[in-house]
Order: sequence, then structure tokens, then C-alpha cells
Amino acid sequence: AATLIEMTNLAAAYRAAGRWSDALPLAREVVDRQKVRRGGEDSITLSSMALLAGIHEGSKDWSQAEPLHRERLAAVRKKNAPDTPAVAVVEFALGRNLLAQQKFAEAESLLRAALATREQRLPEDWLTFNARSLLGAALVGQKRFTEAEPLLISGFEGMKAREEKIPRAAKGRLKDALERLVQLFTARNEPENAAAWQKKLDALETTQRPATAPQP
Repeated sequence: AATLIEMTNLAAAYRAAGRWSDALPLAREVVDRQKVRRGGEDSITLSSMALLAGIHEGSKDWSQAEPLHRERLAAVRKKNAPDTPAVAVVEFALGRNLLAQQKFAEAESLLRAALATREQRLPEDWLTFNARSLLGAALVGQKRFTEAEPLLISGFEGMKAREEKIPRAAKGRLKDALERLVQLFTARNEPENAAAWQKKLDALETTQRPATAPQP
């Protein structure tokens, strides 16, 4: 057990440093060994699967992370009511993964469910507004621009208002939210609006330190 803890900590440290090729074999071995020791639905096993998925995503290998999120979601849904934060966390992770793979309709479904739970249980958390922005992106991917606009704007503004509460390693989420707004108005052929949001993005990029590690 101590060895697995040490391996997990080392994999997490490699992940934080962006050393994906060093982190990956360690995290994969931890998952395999935890499944043998504890089973596929134990909370520690699920946590190690989340770490492995995050390492895949850090190296932009979204398709390798997807089945890990799906397995986690199935296990968490077995143990929890649908509208609980534990379920919403994994719905959000899988929805974000699918969004990155441009699987917009399924991403929308998962992100909408996660957002509904978060707005009920954690309405003032910055991640709730991040979920609004991501749901907006899933709608933009389906060219549902009118529906997307208020989600993207409120998502960014909610995160901006809570900027001090966003962990340093996740500060890049603000930049992502602004980029989605530029993309929205560019897709709608509204260059003045796109330029206004691009100006905010440029200003943010000049003041924001680069993120040190990816966060969900």
C-alpha cells in the first residue's frame, strides 16, 4: 500500500511538471494494481483513474482518457443519487473530454446535467461558472449561437468575479472562456463584438501568469 501511495504521489508530481511520458506508466500501473486490490468501484481506485485520465488529457490524448471517465461515471452513478456533486464532478470531466473531441451533442447532455447539480448545490463556486462556459462551447459546436451567448458571457463574468478563488494552476480557464466568446462572435460574423472580447483577452494575457498544471 505504501508503494502505491508513493507511485501515485510521484505520478502526480510528474503531471504537475508536465512530464507526461514519465507520469503515464506510473499512473497506469497504479490503476491496474488498485483494481486488483480494491476492485473497480472503490473510491481510491476511482481517484487513481482520474489521475491517469488527467495525464492522458495533459498530453492531449483525449480519446485515451474517455473510457476512464466513462468507467468512473458508471461506478459513481451506482453509489450516488443523480443530482449529487460526486456525480456532477465526473459528468463534468467526461463532458469536457467529449467537448475537446468535438462530440458536441453528448458533451452538451453531460455538461447540462453537471451544471444543473452545481447551480443547485454550489451556485457561487467558480467551477459552476466554468461549467456554464463549457456548456456554451458545446452549443457553439452545434451552431446554436443564440443559446450559447448568455452561457458564455455569464460563465466568463462569474469566473472573473471570483478570480481570486481560482487556483493558480487553473487560471487558464479565464483565458479559455474569453477565447470561446471571441470564437462565438467570429462564427456569427460580428467583428465588432469579436474585437471587443479579443481586446479583453489580450489584456488578460499580458497580466496572467502561465498555468503550471492542468485542472479539470
